[in-house]
Amino acid sequence: MNKTPLGGLVLAGLGILFLFLGQTEFERREEVLRLGDFHATATTKKTIPAFRYLGVGLIGGGVVLLLIGFRQPGK
Repeated sequence: MNKTPLGGLVLAGLGILFLFLGQTEFERREEVLRLGDFHATATTKKTIPAFRYLGVGLIGGGVVLLLIGFRQPGK
């Protein structure tokens, strides 16, 4: 069996998994006020949809590998 369609299935499966994971969140502390020895900090939450973008890219790559693998004769 040609390994290209199998690789496409694996990539598409990872892409679907990353779409379910969705987004990543992290907290960031930043200094908002400084007067002598007094420091005031604030914690802000940031959300990045990185897994969504990666998932769409992996699904696209998997589909391309599937198409290439099924168009080539079995080697």
